[in-house]
Amino acid sequence: MKLKRFFGVFALTLSFLFIASNGQAGQKAAAETVWVMRSDGALQCGMAEPETLEAGARELLKAGVKVLEQRKQSDGKMRIQVCGAPQGSTNAYRIAKRDLKRAKKLGFLSN
Repeated sequence: MKLKRFFGVFALTLSFLFIASNGQAGQKAAAETVWVMRSDGALQCGMAEPETLEAGARELLKAGVKVLEQRKQSDGKMRIQVCGAPQGSTNAYRIAKRDLKRAKKLGFLSN
């Protein structure tokens, strides 16, 4: 009976250690990456179509920057509501921090 209890406690301890180490690895990976963004060029009233996420990712890849994740988002700024004004939508990409300089040369900003 004591042996069963010992192995139960041992297995539980190993589980906690595994979960803690995975959490630290995830935090370390997130710390080694950065989000970069650039306006997609969309104008209100459809006066200019937005650049696709795929087009921006291809541009980054061509410059030697690997895209880990991508998403459309708002720049968060208030906008005047008039046809032809910028819509405020951006293409955002998660990349390795070591590639930030290359992305900035393409006009991307980091947050």
